[in-house]
Formats: sequence, C-alpha cells, structure tokens
Amino acid sequence: LKPEVKYQFGLLLVTATLIHADQNLAAPNLSAIADDFEMTPMQKYGRLGGLVQFGFFLIGGAVSLLIGPMADKLDRTTLLPAVVCCGAVPALFSVFIPSSKAGFF
Repeated sequence: LKPEVKYQFGLLLVTATLIHADQNLAAPNLSAIADDFEMTPMQKYGRLGGLVQFGFFLIGGAVSLLIGPMADKLDRTTLLPAVVCCGAVPALFSVFIPSSKAGFF
C-alpha cells in the first residue's frame, strides 16, 4: 500500500476509536453520575437510564437522516471531520456543567 493510503487508514481508525471510546462509559457509572447530580434512585433510572438514552437515540436518528443524503452529494473526506467536530464541540463544553441539581436540567 502507498504511504498516503496507510496514513488515511490510520487516521480513520484513530477517529473511529475515539468516537466510540465512550459508548459504554455511562452504564457502569450511573450511581456515581446520579450522586454527582444529587438524584434520587427513581430519578437516576428515569433520567439517566431512560431520558438521556432516548435523547441520544432521537438526535442520532435525526442527524443520520440529515447526514446520510449529504454523504452522497458532498465529499466524504470533508464531511467526516465536520461531523466529528460537530459532535466534539458539545462534549468539550460539558466541562462547564455544574455538579448539582441545576446542572442536569
């Protein structure tokens, strides 16, 4: 393989790894997250186990309906970094969320 193709493959592999690195991060830490946001056990399961995951489902579905057709019309090498950055910026801003009841809703 050409060095350019190896570089592109490596970059794509690292990007995919970083995107999916936090997939199962919340599930084993629901109790710690609920304690951090001062939630009752019922709120923990309702909000963290249901509402947040449902929000991810809705946002992911809407974005896939938008990005899917764009992938057919636009250059995918510019579309992928744009989508990754659009997902990373809100994650970076999560550092400013206060650890209290007001920080969750």
